[in-house]
Amino acid sequence: MAVNTAVGVPLPKYHPAQRQIVTNAKRFGVVCTGRRPGKTKMGKRLLIEPALQGNPVRAGLKA
Repeated sequence: MAVNTAVGVPLPKYHPAQRQIVTNAKRFGVVCTGRRPGKTKMGKRLLIEPALQGNPVRAGLKA
């Protein structure tokens, strides 16, 4: 018997500045911003989206 393991995760929408960063993303990116533009929330979403699609994700640098 098959078990349905689908999970729904509501993700916050990108605000305009975040959307610009995501749509213009390259392999490596540098974002010069202040303290409160939502960098952490954007980073979480950038990791969660591919993970929900079954793709491997990795955060951080290789030591």
